Amino acid sequence: MAFVTRRGPWFVVGVLSLAIVFVALSVAVVIANSRTQSPTTGSYPRVAEIPRTDDVWPAVAFIGDAYTAGAAAGGAGNRYTTILCAQKRWRCSVNGQAGTGFTTRGPGTRGESEFVQRLSAVSKDGKPEIIVAQGGADTQSDPAQLAAAVTDFIQTSKRMYPDAQLYIIGTLVGPRSDRVAIRRTTETVERAASLLGVAFVDPNEDNWMKDPALFSEDGITLNQRGYRAYAERLGAYIP
Repeated sequence: MAFVTRRGPWFVVGVLSLAIVFVALSVAVVIANSRTQSPTTGSYPRVAEIPRTDDVWPAVAFIGDAYTAGAAAGGAGNRYTTILCAQKRWRCSVNGQAGTGFTTRGPGTRGESEFVQRLSAVSKDGKPEIIVAQGGADTQSDPAQLAAAVTDFIQTSKRMYPDAQLYIIGTLVGPRSDRVAIRRTTETVERAASLLGVAFVDPNEDNWMKDPALFSEDGITLNQRGYRAYAERLGAYIP
């Protein structure tokens, strides 16, 4: 003989209540576990794991003459330094002063100074990983004096920024430049740089600007097209 147990409405209510409690506890455990575990592959990174932009962009310092200053560029946005820094994702400190060089202070009307005197200004934007010394109006300098000035610049750079990579870029020859004087100056600077193991780049030997249309009306400084081409050529030498 079978027994039949009768369950009233309160029994059903009790079963449903237990089920709701069980589901709620399960959800709570899942949420707690997700907060303690590390993000899995494909998940969004936590704020602490997102690299800072400043850490991604290397610090690069430019010291130079009218080219670095962007003479005849038609605005800072057209300078070769601006173009190159944007392409390379560099944080750049630019110190270009027309008429200056390793031995030449320039006209002095705006506080111009030789290259070595401007190294201390580089550190205001943080210690650079790369230093680029461009050109130099040193064609009238005595070769021995110029060699000594280049040596002083290199040694000072290494002492102040021992971890920085240094590049020296020779003076560019334009359609109306004194080719003989620039060639003589270039040989002196290149020799001094090589003795100290510093990279030297001669834009004339590699025919960077062989098209006269890349120069401004004075035949010495570059125009906007020329600065873009200069940035492209220089960028190929500096990783």
